[in-house]
Amino acid sequence: MAKQLVYFSSCAIHPDGTNDPFMVMEQPWLVDHFDQVLMVAHQGADWLDHCTDAVHHPKKPFLCGARGFWRALFSADVRMEWKRLRKDGHFTPVNALKVLAFAVRGQTMFLAADAVVSRNPADTVLYSCWMSFDAYGAALMKRKYPDMRLVIRGHAFDIDVERNAMNPYLMKQAIADAADGLYFISRMAREQFMSYMQGRIDESKVQVLAFGSAGQAPEQLLPPPLHTEGVLRIVSCAKVIPIKQVHLLVEALAQWQGAPVCWTHIGDGEAFEALQRLAEEKLDRKENVIVRFLGSLPADDVLALYEKQPFDAFVNTSRKEGIPVSIMEALRCGIPAIAPAVGGLPELITAETGWLYEPQEGAAGVCRCLKALAEEKREEAERRRLAAKVRWQEKFQNAVTLEKLFENDL
Repeated sequence: MAKQLVYFSSCAIHPDGTNDPFMVMEQPWLVDHFDQVLMVAHQGADWLDHCTDAVHHPKKPFLCGARGFWRALFSADVRMEWKRLRKDGHFTPVNALKVLAFAVRGQTMFLAADAVVSRNPADTVLYSCWMSFDAYGAALMKRKYPDMRLVIRGHAFDIDVERNAMNPYLMKQAIADAADGLYFISRMAREQFMSYMQGRIDESKVQVLAFGSAGQAPEQLLPPPLHTEGVLRIVSCAKVIPIKQVHLLVEALAQWQGAPVCWTHIGDGEAFEALQRLAEEKLDRKENVIVRFLGSLPADDVLALYEKQPFDAFVNTSRKEGIPVSIMEALRCGIPAIAPAVGGLPELITAETGWLYEPQEGAAGVCRCLKALAEEKREEAERRRLAAKVRWQEKFQNAVTLEKLFENDL
C-alpha cells in the first residue's frame, strides 16, 4: 500500500482553522488507509489525523506567495493559456489576470506541499479533490516527481463553462497531461469537460465516479409519516441563492390541495429573507401547509435530524446540480428524493428511490411528484425507503467510492 497521501483541496479548511465538510467526510477513511496524510490548502500544508474537529494551522515556506507569483509569471503554462485566449478571441486584461492569479495559487500550493512532503515518490499518491488550482498544484508536484501517482476529481463549478466561463483556460491541459486518472462525479460533468477538451487529452484517463458521503446507514429506518401521522413531511437542505430556486417549493405548496404538509427547510443565504416573505405571503393562510425554517445547521445536526425525525421525501429544486451530498445524506437515512432532471441528478435518483421532474415544469413538476408520493400505499412507501438506503450503500457511500478511486494504490 502507498504510505503517504498528499491531499490537495483549496477549501479544506476555513479561515478559522476548522475543517470543511468535504474534507470531514473523507478524512477518517483516508487516515485509516494511508500511513500519513498531508493536507494542502490555500493557507498552506498540515498533517491530518483521525480528529475531524481539530483546528489546523497550516504552514507555508518563507516567501511562498512571492515565489509562487514569480514562478507563475514566467510559466509556460500561463503563456499557453494566454495564447489560447487570443486564438479564441477572449484575451482581455481581466482574463489574462484571472489566468495568472489561478497559476499563482496553484504554484503556492505546490510550494507549500513540496516543503513538507517526504521524498519517496514510489510510496506517494497525490489526490486533488477539485479540478481547480488545487489540481494544478498537484500537477506541478507530479511534474517534479513523475513516479508519484495523481488522481483528480471533477465536480461542477471547477469544470462547467456556464458556471465559470474561464474554465477551459484554467490549466485544464496541464492538469489532464499530468494526471493518471480524471474522475468526474457524473456523466454530465464528464460531458462538460470533454466539450472543450475533446481531442486534447488521453480519454483512457477519463472516468465517471460519484463523490460519496460518510457514515453508516441506520439499521432501522423510520416509518413514512404520511402513513403513521397523516401528515406529509418533506425536507429541503440548500443555500437560499438563485441557482437553488427554493422559491419553487413555496410556489408548489401554494398549489397543493392534498393531505396536510409540513415543510422543513435547512439553510440560509442571500435570498433567505425574501424566501421567508414569499412563504408568509403565499402559505400563511393555507390550512394544510406548515413551514419550518431552521436556518443553517452543522452537518452533524442535519444527520441527527434525519435519523430522529421521519420525513416522507427530500425535495431539491436547483437549476443546476452535480451530484449533491445533501441528497446522498437523505438517501442514507431512507428518505426518497424529488428533484429536477438536471446535471447528475438522474444518475443519483432512480424510479425506485424517488421522482424526477423536467426543469421546465417548475413548481407544477414539484407538485406532480408530491401527488405521486402522497398516493403511494404504505407498503410501496416502505419499499422505496429501503431502496433509497440500499442505493446509497452500494453507490454513494464514500467507503465504496474511495475504494474505487484508490484501487491501484491500496
